[in-house]
Amino acid sequence: MTIAAGFHLKEFIVMFSDTEYTKGNTVYDGPKIFPKRDYPIPVRTCFAIAGSVPNARQAIRKIEEEVAKLDASHLSQSAVIDAAEAALQPIYDRLRQRQDYWSDGGPQFYLLMSVWAGGTTELYANYEDVVNEVHEEEFIGSGETFARYVTAPIFDPGMSLIDAIGLANYALTITKQNVASCGKRNHIVVIPKVYGEAVVLPHDKIRELEKTQAFFQELMQKTFFMATVPDMPPAGFEAHVTVLRETIEKIKERQKHNHTAYKTLTDRISSRKPCDPTDLVALREHLEDLKATTEEAERLWVEMAFTP
Repeated sequence: MTIAAGFHLKEFIVMFSDTEYTKGNTVYDGPKIFPKRDYPIPVRTCFAIAGSVPNARQAIRKIEEEVAKLDASHLSQSAVIDAAEAALQPIYDRLRQRQDYWSDGGPQFYLLMSVWAGGTTELYANYEDVVNEVHEEEFIGSGETFARYVTAPIFDPGMSLIDAIGLANYALTITKQNVASCGKRNHIVVIPKVYGEAVVLPHDKIRELEKTQAFFQELMQKTFFMATVPDMPPAGFEAHVTVLRETIEKIKERQKHNHTAYKTLTDRISSRKPCDPTDLVALREHLEDLKATTEEAERLWVEMAFTP
């Protein structure tokens, strides 16, 4: 099984998935997102799959064949989707006759599809042989429910591309940790809507983002804990400040090349005036300011992680 999803932003489509395949008792690594740009007509597509891999790959091939037959002088989003539904109909007519159609490990499959045609890019998802437009976000696969729950409070179609990439990476990572059938690498593809060319994010950049998110998750957990304990004695406060400083030192060692981000974080924290732990009002104000500083530093770190 799998987790695959798509975010529909104002200027970009972000598609992402895990890369774990299972065949019998064998688990292996492979892509689940498939861009295609070499049509004989001005169309570009990108598919993400879940469910039965052979049937999903066959469906993609049939859709690509139908799309390639379209008249270049009358291209539109609706023409491409009509071709996709025409390709899917005989496949599902055959699959619906099988007794194991809705059983676990059956022949059903799910597709996400971005389409560049008519000067713009749109995102779609199928339900059997019906293809519908996705206006915000969509998830497919065994990790669908968990990933949707994780991203629901955060996702916004108006969010920046950097934020969307960070959220996609976070959703994949935490879903793989909690859904047994999802795993291996995080695969993220960005598609600018203006020309529809799929850009696969380098794996080393994704790994850098994962390290950054892990360290900041620990840092922010400590900060939030301090902010929510109103009766913390001075000794407890000092103990957690010590942990916070140790975490920052870990970040410093692991992120030496991100000098600007580290300087922003440490300078902001070191410039804070010491507050009396017995003064809860001052303490809470101090910690709220520290949380804001941490969030700003996190954003800067993520942006730097994706700077070539």
